[in-house]
Amino acid sequence: MTDTRIKPRLFVGGLCWDRTKQGDPPATLNGKSTVRRQIRCPGGGAGNSSRSYRQLGRPAVLIAPLGIDDIGNSIRTFYGKAEIELFTRNTYETPISDVHVNGLNRFVERDPDPVYINPDEFPQEEPAKYCGLHLDGKEPEVALHHAKAFRRAELDVYLDANPRDNTEQLIEHSTIVFASEAYFLTRRQSFDDFFNDLRNRRVWFGGVTLGEHGVEWFAPGISRKHTDAPVIHENEVEDTSGAGDGFHGALEASLDLRGSNYSWEHHIVFASNVGGMMVRKFGNTHFPTMPEVEAFMRPRLVANA
Repeated sequence: MTDTRIKPRLFVGGLCWDRTKQGDPPATLNGKSTVRRQIRCPGGGAGNSSRSYRQLGRPAVLIAPLGIDDIGNSIRTFYGKAEIELFTRNTYETPISDVHVNGLNRFVERDPDPVYINPDEFPQEEPAKYCGLHLDGKEPEVALHHAKAFRRAELDVYLDANPRDNTEQLIEHSTIVFASEAYFLTRRQSFDDFFNDLRNRRVWFGGVTLGEHGVEWFAPGISRKHTDAPVIHENEVEDTSGAGDGFHGALEASLDLRGSNYSWEHHIVFASNVGGMMVRKFGNTHFPTMPEVEAFMRPRLVANA
């Protein structure tokens, strides 16, 4: 259990129902196939990151869309058991994502954008209740409202930056930005130029996540540095679902738990190992706990000593 005196982090963004499947596509255009295995569980960027953060011992609150249907009720029950407080923008149906997995490769089919029952209404939380804010770029109006409020309150705003229409706007109100490789490539800049641009926009810590190729990052006093991803052998890879989201939640948890007691690189290495642990599991039903991460890291730290 988490100390109730610790302020939670607020997560705003995507929440859906994932159906993760592993199998071969039909051999012919009108053919049929049967998947080898399938798992159903909550997904979505901010939703997954909040679960990663919570599993590592920090309290989390999530604002996300959710349907008034049986799937939505299942997700509400799931988050209640996970001890993550959930504020919802009610929709008529819960968004579903079909995730087709083959090793490091996946193909995702998403539902259309949700239809809100009360489109002009959304939860508005007071920054004073929280230690910081996480955004994945979804729920644009909710994200921008809270980004401005948390920045005015001089609290950290962490952005998981992806190629979305509102990403540039949200960067203006963020203090920590870790971008996907897909978003970085849209910038058509070198790492140095991208990082300088972020610093000029008052981002003090950030980088680009490169999957199996590690993380390129900067921090106070560090203009640019590369950290390798943990070595995961090909035969260990099950599914990349949740790996990036796990990284973000773990990085925030490490920063909030340990702060300046640990180096910037230690925070990055810790989060990278959580991402590495996720690719060894099928689906995103389980994000690792602190003892599990420490046990996973221990032989790797000894090998690198």
